[in-house]
Amino acid sequence: PMKLERFTNPYELEDYLKVMILSMYDGKRKHKPITRFFRQEITRAFEHTAKLDDNYEINKGNWVLYALRNDYNEIVGTIAAGEDYHFGGCVQLEYVAIREDCQQRGLGKLMIKAVHEEVARHTRFKNSILSTIHEGGFYEKAGMNLAGTLTADGYTRCFYTRKI
Repeated sequence: PMKLERFTNPYELEDYLKVMILSMYDGKRKHKPITRFFRQEITRAFEHTAKLDDNYEINKGNWVLYALRNDYNEIVGTIAAGEDYHFGGCVQLEYVAIREDCQQRGLGKLMIKAVHEEVARHTRFKNSILSTIHEGGFYEKAGMNLAGTLTADGYTRCFYTRKI
């Protein structure tokens, strides 16, 4: 069975990045490259995540990385959670991605549900927020509510929320 876990294996960081970068498609579904800044941000988040004990709390300034693994222990999905800087009082979800050969199987919905169960144990907040340039209803199907949109620089950013 699929399982969501905190991502803490340094030997799999490149595999993790290869899946996570799928969350950064542009509007034409072209991959954006893994930039030095992105690699540094995720490496810092990984270092933070690897130090956490079982009683950790999600807080400002630190992403907690999660991996969705299949029956063969391969990383098939990524998601990160941290305290939201902009709105406050909620958990922000970022870098939601499912490996391309595993898409359209309900794994994204499973991962969104599992991360909400996980963050409920590790935060005092009662809501999550996620923003994305991806349109099409996936997040609604995963139990999130469209809170609004903003169009700038040729992209429409959608904002989703959910009670934890």
